[in-house]
Amino acid sequence: MRLAGGTGRLIRASVGVMAAAGIAVPLTGCSVPLPSSVACGDAPPATLSAIQARLSVAGSLRNGRTVDTSGAMRIVSAELHRRGDQLHDKGDILSWAEVASGRFVAVDVKARQDSTWPAASFDVRHAGVITSRGCVEALRGTIPCSTNSNGLIGGGVANTNSNCNGGGL
Repeated sequence: MRLAGGTGRLIRASVGVMAAAGIAVPLTGCSVPLPSSVACGDAPPATLSAIQARLSVAGSLRNGRTVDTSGAMRIVSAELHRRGDQLHDKGDILSWAEVASGRFVAVDVKARQDSTWPAASFDVRHAGVITSRGCVEALRGTIPCSTNSNGLIGGGVANTNSNCNGGGL
């Protein structure tokens, strides 16, 4: 479409912007929306240690995140990094609920299969579980900069050069 004068330029510019927006909109619809990480806290190393002690597969937990629910329960999700996985492999996300201090129940199918914690009476549709899992999803395959002495990998933010400014894992 070609119109003379200033109006023509305005119409061409508008059509160009709309075309660009038309291309961008379908692309944004392809990504999975992740919940705000503000809703999640880092899972304390003691919490990850307690859960990890009852894993039934060889591996460790990393990128653990928690969400406090409106009840007295805390949801804990973490990435399972299996022995033999490459450092940046994305592990499965497993979720548990802390129903009393140090007492957990396995929420999702993989947590039930890969740990000896009893099964929860609810699943991932329960309040806080999807948020907790989404916060871990945003970090899957990354290497946290903080570890504790028993090799658990807790919270932290991944460093793109994989050595956390010389600290390593």
